[in-house]
Amino acid sequence: MNFKNFDVPSCINQLQINEKAKADASYGMPLSDASAFSSTEIEIEHSITSFFSDEISNSSKDKLEESLQNAASLRQADGHEGQISSLRMSLVTLYADCKEKLSSDYTIFRRDKDYLDFFRKDNNIVAKANLKTNKQKTLSILIVTLMFLFEVSVNTSLMSGAISGGAFGAFALASVIAFINIVSSFMIGRLVVPNLYHRQKSKVRNSWIGLALYAPMILYINFALGVFRTLSEKATQTFNQEQLQRVAAEAAWPFDNLAENTLDSNGLIIIGVLFAIIAVLDGLHFDEIFPGYAKVSREAEASEKIFSELKREGFVLLHSMQKSGNAQITNFKDKREDANKTWAHNIDSVQSAFTDYENWVKSLNTAGNSLLQQYRSTNKAFRSTDVPKYFKKSHDFGFEKLASNRFRSLISANLADSDKDAQFAAANQVIISEYNAAITELNEMYGEIISSYEDYLARLR
Repeated sequence: MNFKNFDVPSCINQLQINEKAKADASYGMPLSDASAFSSTEIEIEHSITSFFSDEISNSSKDKLEESLQNAASLRQADGHEGQISSLRMSLVTLYADCKEKLSSDYTIFRRDKDYLDFFRKDNNIVAKANLKTNKQKTLSILIVTLMFLFEVSVNTSLMSGAISGGAFGAFALASVIAFINIVSSFMIGRLVVPNLYHRQKSKVRNSWIGLALYAPMILYINFALGVFRTLSEKATQTFNQEQLQRVAAEAAWPFDNLAENTLDSNGLIIIGVLFAIIAVLDGLHFDEIFPGYAKVSREAEASEKIFSELKREGFVLLHSMQKSGNAQITNFKDKREDANKTWAHNIDSVQSAFTDYENWVKSLNTAGNSLLQQYRSTNKAFRSTDVPKYFKKSHDFGFEKLASNRFRSLISANLADSDKDAQFAAANQVIISEYNAAITELNEMYGEIISSYEDYLARLR
């Protein structure tokens, strides 16, 4: 608390004490037998008392008291008890939540795993599913796409000068043949061939029927294309219109005209058949071959991954809460130590305030009497009558001179330095001791929870 000094010269000018003293003297005021203050003296007294009241109001006494009370609540023993109780409740709640989530996901995990085991036994499968990654699948699609573009390009180039319709006609025909050779072959490899391994005889039979239809069709289309190119090229070279009209009909029976095929025509056949075989194999190995095995394996794998991630997440959350709890206790310990330092600083402020207050009151009385003396000496110098007898007396402004009476609520805080140092050291020792005990208790509590969590996980197999 700080108390300002009263500005005597400023007050003399502000109240115009000298001028009013001369004016009062010209009228013989105050009267010689007067015992009460004149109006100017009353103004002086009011200025002093008002200054006193204002400074007391602005002395921050209430803030100092509040600061001492706050520090006292933090310095008291068992400061971490509430924290430990709250952290224990939060930890138990988190542990219960983790177990509930694990229990739910464990049911799904066990269901998918048991179904996968049943699928393997039911289909006599020992090896794990050969599941392909998205990157591998993308590569398979890329191979099909590149083969399609390559075959379209090569076929267009080989047929563009051999058939009517020019480059556009060659491109259209090459695109259709490449689609049949590659895209349909890929679908056959993906959807038909894997069913040869199926346990249901009906699906195996249907697959063989599909392959029995597909293989001759692919061979026929490619051989027909090669023969068509040869016949069309010859008809175009001879400009024989009748022969051009018979090309399509003769190409419909390609195996009767194979002997006339050119190298380019045979190249068409080889590329078409080779790419068809590659596309079938690419479709077959696009993912796990055995029908349905990839689906159940992925479901089991996804469930296991989610369950494993949830187990790991439980450890992360529990350790995170342990770390957070330790940080909370440490922060509170720091806060208590700061409060203890603030308390010591406040004690110093109270000591200083008690001493300063009593000196300040004396200075205010001196200032007030100095103002009164200024008025009286000037009045005496300019009056023709005797001065009142009270002019010779010092005035008591009625201020409480003892700080202990003025600040009764702070008496207990007005400690000697030795007492302050002893209480500060004792409180600091309590803070450190309770902090160490709280950290130990918290970590033991977390250790028990982690052990329980590990035991619970061990039972979920």
